[in-house]
Amino acid sequence: MEPQLDEYTDISYIPSEPSNNFQSFDIYCKPSDGDAPPLVCFVHGGAWRSEDKLDHAGLARRLAIFTGYAVAIPNYRLSTTEDIRHPDHAKDILRFLEFVITWGGPCGTSAYNPNRLCLIGHSCGAHMLSSIFLEPTQPDDTLRPSAELLKSTNSHNHVRGNI
Repeated sequence: MEPQLDEYTDISYIPSEPSNNFQSFDIYCKPSDGDAPPLVCFVHGGAWRSEDKLDHAGLARRLAIFTGYAVAIPNYRLSTTEDIRHPDHAKDILRFLEFVITWGGPCGTSAYNPNRLCLIGHSCGAHMLSSIFLEPTQPDDTLRPSAELLKSTNSHNHVRGNI
């Protein structure tokens, strides 16, 4: 018997009219048993030009079933035109992460604990997460995560020393 899984799709993390599939995410979770599990955020690769959250739905389902954690997979704008370039993709992922720590959950449920995020990135997805969570190089860096996001991921921005 296949374990039951709730799936919520095409949730906008940046409100827009009409909604933009490239700034939306899907979430997969087991029905709540009272304790809100951590949220795994899987950021897909694709050389900043391809792939979609739907390409990884099977992985998300398996992760949710085997770990008991909720799993979210965001899309982000792709570099299919010259209008979208680095760091635009990472800015989208930062907006997604900031959204999921403040959002009330699908249909107002607490499908996950926003204070316990687990981040996974594949290929350029890992690069984007590194760009967000490594120490900013400029004071006005637009990829600076909030203190709340750092706490939710148990991350710390470390000061680089001279080697």
